[in-house]
Amino acid sequence: MRVLLLIIFLPISICSISQSSEELFLSANQKYTAGQYQEALSEYKQVENKGKHSSELYHNIGNSYYKLNQLGYAILYYEKAKLLQPNNKLINNNLTIARNDVDSDIVEIPDFLPLRLWRSISKSLSPTMWIILQLLIGIGMVISFYKYWFPYGKLSGLQSLSLSILLGALLILSFLAGRTSHKLLHNHNSGIVINSAMLKSAPDNRSDNIEPLSEGVKVDITDNIDQWYKVQLMNKNIGWISKNDVDRI
Repeated sequence: MRVLLLIIFLPISICSISQSSEELFLSANQKYTAGQYQEALSEYKQVENKGKHSSELYHNIGNSYYKLNQLGYAILYYEKAKLLQPNNKLINNNLTIARNDVDSDIVEIPDFLPLRLWRSISKSLSPTMWIILQLLIGIGMVISFYKYWFPYGKLSGLQSLSLSILLGALLILSFLAGRTSHKLLHNHNSGIVINSAMLKSAPDNRSDNIEPLSEGVKVDITDNIDQWYKVQLMNKNIGWISKNDVDRI
């Protein structure tokens, strides 16, 4: 069953890239299909190093790392792909499979329910789509306000005013949701543990150990000093980890 899941959920993706990188990308796809995962990864990384960024490219890099049993980097690139396409089922399925392989006893303590709902609503549309929605709501509000001053047809002045106020409230909410969506999309304060490490009580190797961190664990980065990151785990524990053991998403 495990093998079947990987066959279903770990296909390569085809992305739209410039002509100069297209042949390299297609060559990497062919090598991946042939089981030459290290060679495929090398060529995908060359495409990335040319400044090409897409969810499809990141997804394929994640697939290659997963096949090479480099779980931390696989999850890192699945997370990068998810940032660009948060509702992509294939990316989310692969990320779930990889996360299930993480050898960790950390139990997630979820955020406050209203905050989770607000983030979910905000991520339902891209920042660009929220702007388009704001424009449409703004136009509707202007029309309703105009009809309040110059009532005509079925809507009375009071009804037009009420509709205008409602649309105004929706405009404010959509503006705030758009800002949250933009912030979540460009948030680089999360990272993935790429090497098994120890969470320390202070930015010093001689400080007390808090708990071990397995490859692939996700952390929120809250501060940094020299070669150390201050991080918060999914269980809300806070400590320090070497920058060499974490890559930002």
